[in-house]
Amino acid sequence: MNLLEERLREEKHDFTFSEVCYMHDIKIKFDEGILSEARKYPKEIKISRFPDRKQVFDYIVTIDSENAEEIDDGLSIEKLENGCYRLGVHIADPTSLLPKNSIILDEAFKRTTSIYLGNTIYMYPEILAKDKMNLISGKPRLATSYYLEISPDGKIENYEFLETIIYVHNMTYQEVNNILKKGTCKSKKCLNTLIGLSEVTSILSKKFSMDEVYQLVNRTKSNPSQTNIISKSDASKIVETSMVIANYMVAYHMMKHHLPCINRIHVMNQDFLKKLSQIKENLHSKEVEQVKSAIRFLESFYPEAIYSTEKKEHYGLGLPIYTHVTAPLRRGIDNIMKLYVLDPFYFHKVSDQEAYKIEEILKRVCIYYNERNEIIQSFMDYQKEIPKVLTKS
Repeated sequence: MNLLEERLREEKHDFTFSEVCYMHDIKIKFDEGILSEARKYPKEIKISRFPDRKQVFDYIVTIDSENAEEIDDGLSIEKLENGCYRLGVHIADPTSLLPKNSIILDEAFKRTTSIYLGNTIYMYPEILAKDKMNLISGKPRLATSYYLEISPDGKIENYEFLETIIYVHNMTYQEVNNILKKGTCKSKKCLNTLIGLSEVTSILSKKFSMDEVYQLVNRTKSNPSQTNIISKSDASKIVETSMVIANYMVAYHMMKHHLPCINRIHVMNQDFLKKLSQIKENLHSKEVEQVKSAIRFLESFYPEAIYSTEKKEHYGLGLPIYTHVTAPLRRGIDNIMKLYVLDPFYFHKVSDQEAYKIEEILKRVCIYYNERNEIIQSFMDYQKEIPKVLTKS
Protein backbone atom coordinates (compact mmCIF):
# COMPACT_ATOMS: atom_id res chain seq x y z
CA MET A 1 0.00 0.00 0.00
CA ASN A 2 1.45 3.39 -0.93
CA LEU A 3 1.32 6.60 1.11
CA LEU A 4 -1.67 7.96 -0.80
CA GLU A 5 -3.75 4.82 -0.23
CA GLU A 6 -2.93 4.87 3.50
CA ARG A 7 -4.02 8.49 3.86
CA LEU A 8 -7.15 7.98 1.78
CA ARG A 9 -8.26 5.21 4.10
CA GLU A 10 -7.34 7.05 7.28
CA GLU A 11 -8.73 10.45 6.32
CA LYS A 12 -11.60 9.35 4.04
CA HIS A 13 -10.24 11.28 1.06
CA ASP A 14 -10.21 15.00 1.63
CA PHE A 15 -7.49 15.81 -0.89
CA THR A 16 -7.68 18.35 -3.67
CA PHE A 17 -7.15 17.33 -7.30
CA SER A 18 -3.75 19.05 -7.26
CA GLU A 19 -2.67 17.08 -4.19
CA VAL A 20 -3.63 13.77 -5.76
CA CYS A 21 -1.66 14.70 -8.90
CA TYR A 22 1.33 15.75 -6.83
CA MET A 23 1.38 12.46 -4.91
CA HIS A 24 1.50 10.56 -8.19
CA ASP A 25 4.12 12.88 -9.71
CA ILE A 26 1.68 13.99 -12.40
CA LYS A 27 2.15 17.50 -13.76
CA ILE A 28 -1.05 19.36 -14.56
CA LYS A 29 0.45 22.46 -16.15
CA PHE A 30 3.37 23.00 -18.50
CA ASP A 31 6.38 25.10 -17.53
CA GLU A 32 6.48 28.53 -19.16
CA GLY A 33 9.62 27.58 -21.12
CA ILE A 34 7.75 24.75 -22.84
CA LEU A 35 4.70 26.93 -23.55
CA SER A 36 6.95 29.66 -24.93
CA GLU A 37 8.58 27.12 -27.27
CA ALA A 38 5.15 25.85 -28.39
CA ARG A 39 4.01 29.38 -29.28
CA LYS A 40 6.90 29.79 -31.73
CA TYR A 41 5.45 27.36 -34.23
CA PRO A 42 3.58 29.02 -37.14
CA LYS A 43 -0.21 28.79 -37.30
CA GLU A 44 -0.12 26.82 -40.54
CA ILE A 45 2.16 23.96 -41.58
CA LYS A 46 4.23 25.03 -44.59
CA ILE A 47 4.44 22.13 -47.02
CA SER A 48 7.65 23.58 -48.51
CA ARG A 49 9.43 22.80 -45.22
CA PHE A 50 8.99 19.08 -45.89
CA PRO A 51 10.03 18.47 -49.53
CA ASP A 52 10.86 14.79 -48.94
CA ARG A 53 7.40 13.84 -47.69
CA LYS A 54 4.79 12.48 -50.08
CA GLN A 55 1.58 14.49 -50.36
CA VAL A 56 -1.36 12.10 -50.18
CA PHE A 57 -4.72 13.03 -51.70
CA ASP A 58 -6.59 9.83 -50.82
CA TYR A 59 -10.02 10.33 -49.26
CA ILE A 60 -9.08 9.96 -45.59
CA VAL A 61 -11.65 9.90 -42.79
CA THR A 62 -11.06 10.23 -39.07
CA ILE A 63 -13.64 8.52 -36.85
CA ASP A 64 -13.87 9.75 -33.26
CA SER A 65 -16.33 10.67 -30.55
CA GLU A 66 -18.08 14.03 -30.74
CA ASN A 67 -15.98 15.49 -27.94
CA ALA A 68 -12.61 14.16 -29.17
CA GLU A 69 -9.84 16.69 -28.54
CA GLU A 70 -6.76 14.93 -29.93
CA ILE A 71 -7.42 13.30 -33.30
CA ASP A 72 -4.39 11.33 -34.40
CA ASP A 73 -5.58 8.58 -36.78
CA GLY A 74 -7.29 8.51 -40.16
CA LEU A 75 -8.25 5.77 -42.62
CA SER A 76 -8.45 5.40 -46.40
CA ILE A 77 -9.33 2.49 -48.69
CA GLU A 78 -8.87 1.67 -52.37
CA LYS A 79 -10.13 -1.35 -54.30
CA LEU A 80 -7.35 -2.53 -56.62
CA GLU A 81 -7.74 -4.11 -60.06
CA ASN A 82 -6.42 -7.43 -58.73
CA GLY A 83 -9.37 -7.61 -56.32
CA CYS A 84 -7.32 -6.66 -53.27
CA TYR A 85 -7.97 -3.76 -50.92
CA ARG A 86 -5.33 -1.11 -50.20
CA LEU A 87 -5.96 0.01 -46.64
CA GLY A 88 -4.27 3.20 -45.49
CA VAL A 89 -3.84 3.84 -41.76
CA HIS A 90 -2.65 7.43 -41.44
CA ILE A 91 -1.19 8.46 -38.09
CA ALA A 92 -0.26 11.99 -36.99
CA ASP A 93 3.51 12.50 -36.78
CA PRO A 94 4.26 15.13 -34.11
CA THR A 95 7.91 14.06 -33.80
CA SER A 96 8.65 15.34 -37.32
CA LEU A 97 7.12 18.72 -36.52
CA LEU A 98 9.53 19.20 -33.60
CA PRO A 99 13.35 19.09 -33.45
CA LYS A 100 14.71 15.87 -31.94
CA ASN A 101 16.23 17.84 -29.06
CA SER A 102 12.97 19.71 -28.39
CA ILE A 103 12.07 20.29 -24.74
CA ILE A 104 8.45 19.74 -25.82
CA LEU A 105 9.25 16.19 -26.95
CA ASP A 106 11.28 15.58 -23.82
CA GLU A 107 8.35 16.65 -21.65
CA ALA A 108 5.91 14.47 -23.63
CA PHE A 109 8.16 11.45 -23.16
CA LYS A 110 8.33 12.09 -19.42
CA ARG A 111 4.55 12.47 -19.08
CA THR A 112 4.11 9.21 -21.07
CA THR A 113 0.40 9.79 -21.82
CA SER A 114 -2.46 12.24 -21.92
CA ILE A 115 -4.84 11.60 -19.05
CA TYR A 116 -8.57 12.03 -19.61
CA LEU A 117 -10.56 12.87 -16.50
CA GLY A 118 -13.05 15.69 -15.91
CA ASN A 119 -10.15 17.90 -16.95
CA THR A 120 -7.70 16.61 -19.56
CA ILE A 121 -4.04 16.49 -18.56
CA TYR A 122 -2.29 16.79 -21.91
CA MET A 123 0.93 15.10 -22.97
CA TYR A 124 1.64 17.94 -25.42
CA PRO A 125 0.75 21.61 -24.86
CA GLU A 126 -2.84 22.29 -25.97
CA ILE A 127 -1.74 24.85 -28.55
CA LEU A 128 -0.06 21.98 -30.42
CA ALA A 129 -2.12 18.93 -29.45
CA LYS A 130 -5.48 20.49 -30.36
CA ASP A 131 -4.26 22.45 -33.36
CA LYS A 132 -1.04 21.96 -35.34
CA MET A 133 -0.58 18.28 -34.50
CA ASN A 134 -4.28 17.49 -34.57
CA LEU A 135 -5.80 15.97 -37.72
CA ILE A 136 -8.27 18.71 -38.68
CA SER A 137 -10.49 18.65 -41.77
CA GLY A 138 -8.90 20.31 -44.78
CA LYS A 139 -5.61 21.20 -43.05
CA PRO A 140 -2.30 19.74 -44.28
CA ARG A 141 -0.86 17.53 -41.55
CA LEU A 142 2.32 15.51 -41.12
CA ALA A 143 1.66 11.79 -40.88
CA THR A 144 3.11 8.33 -41.04
CA SER A 145 0.97 6.33 -43.46
CA TYR A 146 0.82 2.54 -43.15
CA TYR A 147 -0.44 0.99 -46.40
CA LEU A 148 -1.51 -2.66 -46.44
CA GLU A 149 -2.58 -4.62 -49.51
CA ILE A 150 -5.17 -7.15 -48.35
CA SER A 151 -6.60 -10.02 -50.40
CA PRO A 152 -10.32 -10.94 -50.24
CA ASP A 153 -9.44 -13.84 -47.91
CA GLY A 154 -7.58 -11.54 -45.51
CA LYS A 155 -3.98 -12.26 -46.49
CA ILE A 156 -1.68 -9.25 -46.32
CA GLU A 157 0.05 -9.45 -49.70
CA ASN A 158 2.23 -6.34 -49.45
CA TYR A 159 2.80 -3.40 -47.16
CA GLU A 160 4.74 -0.14 -47.07
CA PHE A 161 5.16 2.71 -44.61
CA LEU A 162 5.49 6.29 -45.85
CA GLU A 163 6.20 9.69 -44.33
CA THR A 164 3.39 11.81 -45.72
CA ILE A 165 1.43 15.04 -45.75
CA ILE A 166 -2.28 14.25 -45.56
CA TYR A 167 -5.70 15.95 -45.63
CA VAL A 168 -8.58 14.45 -43.67
CA HIS A 169 -12.35 14.62 -43.28
CA ASN A 170 -13.42 14.52 -39.62
CA MET A 171 -16.38 12.28 -38.80
CA THR A 172 -17.97 10.95 -35.61
CA TYR A 173 -18.84 7.36 -34.72
CA GLN A 174 -22.52 8.25 -34.87
CA GLU A 175 -22.25 9.80 -38.34
CA VAL A 176 -20.41 6.75 -39.69
CA ASN A 177 -22.87 4.31 -38.10
CA ASN A 178 -25.84 6.23 -39.55
CA ILE A 179 -24.34 6.26 -43.05
CA LEU A 180 -23.52 2.56 -42.97
CA LYS A 181 -26.99 1.74 -41.66
CA LYS A 182 -28.83 3.83 -44.27
CA GLY A 183 -26.39 3.14 -47.11
CA THR A 184 -26.62 6.73 -48.29
CA CYS A 185 -24.44 9.82 -48.00
CA LYS A 186 -24.20 13.25 -49.67
CA SER A 187 -20.64 12.42 -50.76
CA LYS A 188 -20.15 9.37 -52.99
CA LYS A 189 -16.45 9.27 -52.06
CA CYS A 190 -17.33 9.23 -48.39
CA LEU A 191 -19.92 6.47 -48.82
CA ASN A 192 -17.58 4.29 -50.89
CA THR A 193 -14.79 4.82 -48.38
CA LEU A 194 -16.91 3.80 -45.40
CA ILE A 195 -18.36 0.77 -47.18
CA GLY A 196 -14.87 -0.29 -48.27
CA LEU A 197 -13.49 0.15 -44.76
CA SER A 198 -16.37 -1.87 -43.34
CA GLU A 199 -15.73 -4.68 -45.84
CA VAL A 200 -11.97 -4.88 -45.33
CA THR A 201 -12.05 -4.64 -41.55
CA SER A 202 -14.68 -7.38 -41.45
CA ILE A 203 -12.20 -9.55 -43.34
CA LEU A 204 -9.24 -8.47 -41.19
CA SER A 205 -11.04 -9.04 -37.89
CA LYS A 206 -10.72 -12.77 -38.57
CA LYS A 207 -6.92 -12.45 -38.62
CA PHE A 208 -6.72 -12.06 -34.86
CA SER A 209 -8.79 -13.53 -32.08
CA MET A 210 -9.30 -11.20 -29.13
CA ASP A 211 -9.61 -13.18 -25.93
CA GLU A 212 -13.10 -12.91 -24.46
CA VAL A 213 -11.81 -11.96 -21.01
CA TYR A 214 -9.22 -9.50 -22.35
CA GLN A 215 -11.98 -7.82 -24.35
CA LEU A 216 -14.21 -7.59 -21.29
CA VAL A 217 -11.49 -6.10 -19.05
CA ASN A 218 -10.22 -3.79 -21.79
CA ARG A 219 -13.70 -2.38 -22.39
CA THR A 220 -14.50 -1.78 -18.73
CA LYS A 221 -11.23 -0.71 -17.13
CA SER A 222 -10.33 2.98 -17.09
CA ASN A 223 -7.76 3.91 -19.72
CA PRO A 224 -5.92 7.22 -19.24
CA SER A 225 -5.42 7.92 -22.95
CA GLN A 226 -8.88 6.64 -23.98
CA THR A 227 -7.34 4.43 -26.65
CA ASN A 228 -9.49 1.43 -25.71
CA ILE A 229 -12.63 0.95 -27.81
CA ILE A 230 -15.76 0.70 -25.67
CA SER A 231 -18.56 0.34 -28.22
CA LYS A 232 -19.23 -2.65 -30.46
CA SER A 233 -20.74 -0.58 -33.29
CA ASP A 234 -19.71 -0.90 -36.95
CA ALA A 235 -17.69 2.33 -36.77
CA SER A 236 -15.88 1.16 -33.63
CA LYS A 237 -15.01 -2.15 -35.27
CA ILE A 238 -13.54 -0.29 -38.25
CA VAL A 239 -11.28 1.82 -36.04
CA GLU A 240 -10.28 -0.93 -33.61
CA THR A 241 -9.45 -3.50 -36.30
CA SER A 242 -7.49 -1.01 -38.42
CA MET A 243 -5.40 0.18 -35.48
CA VAL A 244 -4.68 -3.36 -34.26
CA ILE A 245 -3.56 -4.50 -37.73
CA ALA A 246 -1.33 -1.43 -38.25
CA ASN A 247 0.32 -1.92 -34.86
CA TYR A 248 0.80 -5.61 -35.59
CA MET A 249 2.36 -5.01 -39.01
CA VAL A 250 4.98 -2.63 -37.61
CA ALA A 251 5.95 -5.16 -34.94
CA TYR A 252 5.90 -7.95 -37.54
CA HIS A 253 8.24 -6.02 -39.85
CA MET A 254 10.72 -5.38 -37.03
CA MET A 255 10.63 -9.02 -35.97
CA LYS A 256 10.97 -10.30 -39.53
CA HIS A 257 14.10 -8.23 -40.09
CA HIS A 258 15.55 -8.84 -36.59
CA LEU A 259 15.38 -5.16 -35.70
CA PRO A 260 15.02 -3.57 -32.24
CA CYS A 261 11.46 -2.71 -31.28
CA ILE A 262 9.32 -1.86 -28.28
CA ASN A 263 6.72 -4.61 -28.19
CA ARG A 264 3.47 -4.65 -26.26
CA ILE A 265 3.53 -8.11 -24.72
CA HIS A 266 0.78 -9.92 -22.84
CA VAL A 267 2.01 -13.26 -21.55
CA MET A 268 0.01 -15.77 -19.50
CA ASN A 269 1.50 -18.46 -17.28
CA GLN A 270 -0.11 -21.90 -17.22
CA ASP A 271 -1.48 -21.56 -13.68
CA PHE A 272 -3.42 -18.43 -14.54
CA LEU A 273 -4.69 -19.98 -17.78
CA LYS A 274 -6.21 -22.80 -15.73
CA LYS A 275 -7.90 -20.29 -13.42
CA LEU A 276 -9.03 -18.35 -16.48
CA SER A 277 -10.81 -21.39 -17.85
CA GLN A 278 -12.82 -21.69 -14.63
CA ILE A 279 -13.57 -17.95 -14.58
CA LYS A 280 -14.89 -18.07 -18.14
CA GLU A 281 -17.40 -20.70 -17.04
CA ASN A 282 -18.64 -18.30 -14.34
CA LEU A 283 -18.95 -15.52 -16.91
CA HIS A 284 -21.48 -17.64 -18.80
CA SER A 285 -23.30 -18.68 -15.65
CA LYS A 286 -27.00 -17.96 -15.22
CA GLU A 287 -26.28 -16.88 -11.64
CA VAL A 288 -25.85 -13.09 -11.62
CA GLU A 289 -23.67 -13.11 -8.51
CA GLN A 290 -21.27 -15.60 -10.07
CA VAL A 291 -20.89 -13.36 -13.12
CA LYS A 292 -20.35 -10.25 -10.98
CA SER A 293 -17.79 -12.07 -8.84
CA ALA A 294 -15.89 -13.24 -11.94
CA ILE A 295 -15.78 -9.71 -13.38
CA ARG A 296 -14.53 -8.23 -10.09
CA PHE A 297 -11.78 -10.85 -9.94
CA LEU A 298 -10.76 -10.20 -13.53
CA GLU A 299 -10.58 -6.43 -13.09
CA SER A 300 -8.30 -6.90 -10.07
CA PHE A 301 -6.06 -9.75 -11.16
CA TYR A 302 -6.10 -10.09 -14.94
CA PRO A 303 -2.45 -9.59 -16.04
CA GLU A 304 -1.61 -6.25 -17.64
CA ALA A 305 0.19 -6.00 -20.96
CA ILE A 306 3.62 -4.39 -20.63
CA TYR A 307 6.28 -2.89 -22.89
CA SER A 308 9.36 -4.98 -23.64
CA THR A 309 12.10 -5.35 -26.24
CA GLU A 310 11.53 -9.11 -26.08
CA LYS A 311 9.68 -10.63 -29.00
CA LYS A 312 6.76 -12.29 -27.24
CA GLU A 313 3.07 -12.76 -27.91
CA HIS A 314 0.10 -10.60 -27.04
CA TYR A 315 -2.22 -13.23 -25.58
CA GLY A 316 -5.21 -10.91 -25.23
CA LEU A 317 -5.24 -10.05 -28.94
CA GLY A 318 -4.23 -13.52 -30.10
CA LEU A 319 -1.23 -12.12 -31.99
CA PRO A 320 2.36 -13.42 -32.00
CA ILE A 321 3.80 -9.89 -31.81
CA TYR A 322 2.40 -6.39 -31.24
CA THR A 323 3.42 -2.76 -30.64
CA HIS A 324 1.92 0.74 -30.34
CA VAL A 325 2.26 3.37 -33.11
CA THR A 326 -1.32 4.58 -33.66
CA ALA A 327 -1.93 7.17 -30.90
CA PRO A 328 1.03 9.58 -30.80
CA LEU A 329 -0.94 12.56 -29.43
CA ARG A 330 -2.09 10.51 -26.44
CA ARG A 331 0.65 7.89 -25.83
CA GLY A 332 4.33 8.73 -25.59
CA ILE A 333 5.50 5.26 -26.61
CA ASP A 334 4.05 5.77 -30.10
CA ASN A 335 6.30 8.80 -30.56
CA ILE A 336 9.34 6.87 -29.35
CA MET A 337 8.52 4.11 -31.81
CA LYS A 338 8.52 6.64 -34.65
CA LEU A 339 11.66 8.46 -33.51
CA TYR A 340 13.81 5.55 -32.30
CA VAL A 341 12.51 2.59 -34.31
CA LEU A 342 10.87 3.59 -37.60
CA ASP A 343 13.08 6.59 -38.37
CA PRO A 344 16.43 4.79 -37.95
CA PHE A 345 15.44 1.29 -39.10
CA TYR A 346 12.75 1.79 -41.76
CA PHE A 347 12.99 5.28 -43.20
CA HIS A 348 16.78 5.54 -42.81
CA LYS A 349 19.66 3.11 -42.39
CA VAL A 350 21.87 3.02 -39.30
CA SER A 351 25.05 1.13 -38.54
CA ASP A 352 25.15 -1.98 -36.34
CA GLN A 353 26.88 0.07 -33.65
CA GLU A 354 24.10 2.68 -33.69
CA ALA A 355 21.49 -0.08 -33.65
CA TYR A 356 23.00 -1.52 -30.49
CA LYS A 357 22.90 1.89 -28.78
CA ILE A 358 19.26 2.36 -29.78
CA GLU A 359 18.32 -1.08 -28.45
CA GLU A 360 19.83 -0.16 -25.07
CA ILE A 361 17.80 3.07 -25.06
CA LEU A 362 14.61 1.12 -25.84
CA LYS A 363 15.22 -1.24 -22.90
CA ARG A 364 15.46 1.72 -20.51
CA VAL A 365 12.36 3.28 -22.07
CA CYS A 366 10.36 0.08 -21.41
CA ILE A 367 11.34 0.07 -17.73
CA TYR A 368 10.39 3.73 -17.30
CA TYR A 369 7.06 3.47 -19.16
CA ASN A 370 5.99 0.31 -17.35
CA GLU A 371 6.67 1.99 -14.00
CA ARG A 372 4.85 5.17 -15.01
CA ASN A 373 1.88 3.19 -16.34
CA GLU A 374 1.47 1.55 -12.94
CA ILE A 375 1.57 4.93 -11.20
CA ILE A 376 -0.90 6.49 -13.65
CA GLN A 377 -3.23 3.51 -13.34
CA SER A 378 -3.15 3.95 -9.55
CA PHE A 379 -4.03 7.60 -10.12
CA MET A 380 -6.90 6.58 -12.42
CA ASP A 381 -8.26 4.21 -9.77
CA TYR A 382 -9.30 7.32 -7.82
CA GLN A 383 -11.18 8.63 -10.84
CA LYS A 384 -14.56 8.29 -9.14
CA GLU A 385 -13.41 10.37 -6.18
CA ILE A 386 -11.51 13.08 -8.03
CA PRO A 387 -14.53 14.95 -9.51
CA LYS A 388 -15.64 15.74 -5.95
CA VAL A 389 -12.57 17.90 -5.43
CA LEU A 390 -12.10 19.44 -8.88
CA THR A 391 -13.54 22.73 -7.69
CA LYS A 392 -11.35 22.90 -4.59
CA SER A 393 -8.16 24.94 -4.68
